[in-house]
Amino acid sequence: MLVTGVIVPWWRILCWLVVIAVLGVFLAFPMKRRFINGEQLPFPEGRACGVVLDALHHGKPEQGLFKARLLGWTALPAGFDKFITGDGWMRLLQLKILRMDKWTDLTEPWHFRERIDDDYYYLLAAKYELWTPKILGTDVRQFGLRFTLDAAMLGVGGLMGIRVASSVMLGAFINFFILAPIMIQRGNIAARLGPTGALVAISAPRSSTSGPSGGASR
Repeated sequence: MLVTGVIVPWWRILCWLVVIAVLGVFLAFPMKRRFINGEQLPFPEGRACGVVLDALHHGKPEQGLFKARLLGWTALPAGFDKFITGDGWMRLLQLKILRMDKWTDLTEPWHFRERIDDDYYYLLAAKYELWTPKILGTDVRQFGLRFTLDAAMLGVGGLMGIRVASSVMLGAFINFFILAPIMIQRGNIAARLGPTGALVAISAPRSSTSGPSGGASR
């Protein structure tokens, strides 16, 4: 649908989802035996719950109570962040409860943007002709590089540990700051004509897949 702009019939989507779901279930069994039973790799959800429970119940009772209070106080700003960034919550509060559209000029609800650069800096850059970061002449936005504020990602990084998080960061840096710009400059990744004849520009998904004579994976 994204490529052609044609809405796929519902029965095709249903068949596709059923096949993918069945493949996912059959693939999960050997993966579980290999990675969890065999290699004893930590399961993400279970590890998260286990780390929290172990931290709360390990040590003296006073330490557990302090950690529980710390967890609660940390959850408050994280929840508030999701509240003010949620378009649905802000629409409910501003338009449904406070009825601000009736006594102000507000037509769309205000909500804080998670993408700091895309929703704030680049708007100012376009308005006041500010500097736009580029790598080998290619706008960084075409690589999908964004600066966002997401409390969940901080928690994920803490659970992953510094070694895994550093490995992921290094791989992303090599792919999107080095390989993808070089491949775009060499023409391995280039804009193409879509089915309708319109020019499809280089974007993040295409920058992370193989081009005509090479590839860079996420």
